[in-house]
This record gives sequence, structure tokens and C-alpha cells, in this order.
Amino acid sequence: MEIGVWKGGSAAFMGVEIFNSGKKLRYDAIDCFAPTREFGKFTEDIYEETKANLKPLTDLGVVNLIKFALNPSRKSFSRLSFASS
Repeated sequence: MEIGVWKGGSAAFMGVEIFNSGKKLRYDAIDCFAPTREFGKFTEDIYEETKANLKPLTDLGVVNLIKFALNPSRKSFSRLSFASS
């Protein structure tokens, strides 16, 4: 499991290694993909870009990309619930 996917580089690496191992494993990659401040500028929602980057691995069922909704009114993440397809 990876929490904080950004554009999917680490998830892609892990997915390829899992695929090459021949083991039946699934790697869950989780992020809210909300715009963030990077180097003084706000980023765009990069979910679609990340989804395209990981498409070969998600199509194989090796990587499970999960987008969760971030509730800005919460101050902490003591309890999170995820649902994936």
C-alpha cells in the first residue's frame, strides 16, 4: 500500500516489480489528488494524469488506484474509510 501517490512513479515501479515476480499481489495506491502548494504555486488535480501513467498496471490488475475525498473541515485523519472497486 502506498499513501500519497503524486503522479504514480513509485506505484509504477512497485507494480512492475510485482508483475515481474509472478506473484499474485495487488498494490493499492491511495491519494486524494487535491491541489497542493508546491514550490510556492498551487498544483492542479493530477488524478487523470496519474491514472494514465498507471493504466498498463491497473489494466493488468496489479495496481489499484484509489482516489479518496478529502474533507477540508477535518483537522486530523485519525479515522479514514476507503472504498475501492
